[in-house]
Amino acid sequence: DGARHAGEAEAGQLLAAGYADRATAAATADATFTRDQVAAALVEARTARDLLAAQVAAVTTSVEQARASLATAVANRDQVLALPQGAPGVAAQAEYVNQVVAAAQVSVDRSAAALASIGSFTAPVDDAVLTLTALADRLDPAASSTPLPDVAAVYALGGVVLLGVGVAGVVAAGHVRTHHGRRRFA
Repeated sequence: DGARHAGEAEAGQLLAAGYADRATAAATADATFTRDQVAAALVEARTARDLLAAQVAAVTTSVEQARASLATAVANRDQVLALPQGAPGVAAQAEYVNQVVAAAQVSVDRSAAALASIGSFTAPVDDAVLTLTALADRLDPAASSTPLPDVAAVYALGGVVLLGVGVAGVVAAGHVRTHHGRRRFA
């Protein structure tokens, strides 16, 4: 049973690699692309991100099931080892359950490795989506997913900048007048 879960996890790993490749290929879009081409690439990257998230969930479940199979194998081994070891057939059973536990551990290790590998695809896929979103926003600001700043905040910031320039200008002009004035009287 653990081997099946490990196989499922490794199949999920292959699918996830394909999804990451799709997102990376979509992220090759640049400013030479039309707005529609970038929008299509963004849809592709978002789809790949969603499919990757589904694979992470599925492989996480496979890892948990492989661990449950290992726990069952260990419990069965403990029961066999609790039997009188001199009884007929117990030694052969003990050897068999030890092999089952070892196989279950290999399945857990394979499943966990597949999950770790899939996890390494997440950041590049997220980066692809963010890159394409920024490119789409630049090509079509009106359809931007990033909210524009509040008009009042823009006016307030502009007023602070103008006020700062005004104060700096007055101080500079006063400094020039004072400096020149001292020269005349000195």
